[in-house]
Amino acid sequence: MGYATVHPAWPRDLTEDWDRFESAIPEFTERMAIYDEIAAKGKPPAPHYYLGVIGVRPDMHGRGVGTQLLRSFCDLSRNDPLSCGVYLETAQESNLGFYERAGFAETGRGRLGRATLWCMYRPQGSR
Repeated sequence: MGYATVHPAWPRDLTEDWDRFESAIPEFTERMAIYDEIAAKGKPPAPHYYLGVIGVRPDMHGRGVGTQLLRSFCDLSRNDPLSCGVYLETAQESNLGFYERAGFAETGRGRLGRATLWCMYRPQGSR
């Protein structure tokens, strides 16, 4: 899950569902505001692809599946003349090495409650 150089608008029904979800969880709006502030500092200013979620079942770890998924997404960015690279965030310290081996570098980090949020960017031409 992610998006290309232009963030698509959410469909109306999804926006309404999100608003209900957000209002049902105490302090969720404040937590998302902190998340957005941290992410805004780490994002590149030029158009880029955003990788929101990538995942592989634990029993499939170590087989190259995640690497191939990530490579495919980075290839989409590389083939888009408007994109300067790929940006993502992770709250799992264990993911940092995976992304660094793929050419991502940390562009910022911040505290999100007890968790740390790392911002990472891979410019075009990396690996």
